[in-house]
Formats: sequence, structure tokens, C-alpha cells
Amino acid sequence: MMADRSKLTEPTIIFDTFCTSVDVDAHEEFVRLTGCDEVPVVGYDGPELRIVARMVLPRETARDLAVDLRRQLAKRER
Repeated sequence: MMADRSKLTEPTIIFDTFCTSVDVDAHEEFVRLTGCDEVPVVGYDGPELRIVARMVLPRETARDLAVDLRRQLAKRER
């Protein structure tokens, strides 16, 4: 996927964000991904989901991502 694109650069450090779940919200022109992490909360009976990341992708990029994810995950399962 990235090989077809321009040179990849990182002018500022972008930190990785760990997510235990991702919500997908598809619109006509774009797809919004909302990443959440399950966090224990003192005083509650269970954990809460906290939004920790958001990404908005053009639909074509979201399709490319889905294809790339399937390929990469299939490689790891062999």
C-alpha cells in the first residue's frame, strides 16, 4: 500500500496509540475511525472505554487499508 505513495517522512515524532477497539463510521465521502482503550475506573464495577485516537480517511484509502490488513494478518496466521 505505502509503496505506491510518495516518500514517507516524519517531520515530528508521532507516538503510537494502543487501542483495544475501533469504531468505524462510514460516510459518503470518508470513513471515520475512532480508537478506544478499555480503562479500569476506581469506584465503578467495570472498566470504561475511552477515546484515545481518531482518524478520518477518504473511502478509497479505507478500502486500501482493509485489503492491506487482510493480507498482513493472513501472513501472520501461517
